[in-house]
Amino acid sequence: MTTATSPGVPGQTAGPAATKAGCSGCGGCGRCGGPGCGDRRRRPGGASTPAGVNIRTTRTLLTTLEAVKDKQVDVTVFDTHGGAGTFREQFESLVKELGGAQDPHAFGTIREIKVDPKAIKSIAMAAGPHPDHTDGTFDASSPSHFLLGVQTPDTDPNSGRTVLKSVRHLLSKIPTAYGEALKRAEIRYARTDEDGRVDTYDGHILEPLPSGEFAFRWRHDDQVRPEVVYDAGYPIVEAIEWVRGYLRETSGVRLTLLQGQILVIKNFRVTHGRDPLSGLDSPRLLLRAWIKRED
Repeated sequence: MTTATSPGVPGQTAGPAATKAGCSGCGGCGRCGGPGCGDRRRRPGGASTPAGVNIRTTRTLLTTLEAVKDKQVDVTVFDTHGGAGTFREQFESLVKELGGAQDPHAFGTIREIKVDPKAIKSIAMAAGPHPDHTDGTFDASSPSHFLLGVQTPDTDPNSGRTVLKSVRHLLSKIPTAYGEALKRAEIRYARTDEDGRVDTYDGHILEPLPSGEFAFRWRHDDQVRPEVVYDAGYPIVEAIEWVRGYLRETSGVRLTLLQGQILVIKNFRVTHGRDPLSGLDSPRLLLRAWIKRED
């Protein structure tokens, strides 16, 4: 397999080298000449990035499933062009192969995300920025993986970029006392939807899993944020402020989403956010599905 090296990052592989003939720019290797090609922070394809987020680009369902199973990969970017079936059919097929979709009552199994000024309870459907978070913080069983499928991208490639930040890197930097607070103190995430229904999670920001690992539950915005229920003698308020400051000061990796791409994101390994869209008339349309969690 031919690889390219990311400029300024010695030894970083960039996946299969692309050629101009039929290249969609998925590897970011600088060969196709498309907008932003060669910019690793916008065109995923490498096994790692300077920000510690491991990204792999794939072109078939089989290689996508292999990448998702790889414990070293945080985000898989599946380029569906040339695949069998329509984009939605390929999206639904991948959801099925990964174990099926979770069904949060507020959204349904596959949610369409598009700007809607009437959806005042949804930051995802607003045109403004979407702060760093993990999905399903308010759900009793937040998903370990979720999919974002790009049916229609924004008209401005510099708008609506997905922002990824490494949870492993965050946890390697957090002071010990604050890390313990995230594990021990009890917090509540509560979300009220458009119909007035409330979803609530009571537990820890670092939720223990049967595997011995932890699920990082994070959201802190105008609508959902951690409310301290019981500090258990740990500095949870200070820990929450430390996480907010860390995410605010960390640039992360920015991806320009292209039509036909499906991102498979390991929800406990990276936070994700979004730059502002081009405006209230943005045509951007994403499909999203939460994958059933296996505990």
